[in-house]
Amino acid sequence: MGGNDEYKNLVILDKEVHVLIHATKIETINDLVCKLKLNKENIIKLNNEFKRIKNIGLVKSMRKGPTGIGYTFETLINDNKQQPIEHPSW
Repeated sequence: MGGNDEYKNLVILDKEVHVLIHATKIETINDLVCKLKLNKENIIKLNNEFKRIKNIGLVKSMRKGPTGIGYTFETLINDNKQQPIEHPSW
């Protein structure tokens, strides 16, 4: 992942997974976790990614405009060399 819009950096997410990544309300998060049937291992991996990115500190947005924060967060998740979060319906 090079942190730009090149085709080789394209990552396709299920719409609900995209919403979950950006969710801030506990009700939305709980609903999506149930709907996506995320297991404990996947939830732990996602939480670890949030913590890892939080520990990076201040990161300059990789894109201007209203989608910059989400794009930057998703890029940082995808730049991690750990195994991807698996979901049976992807």
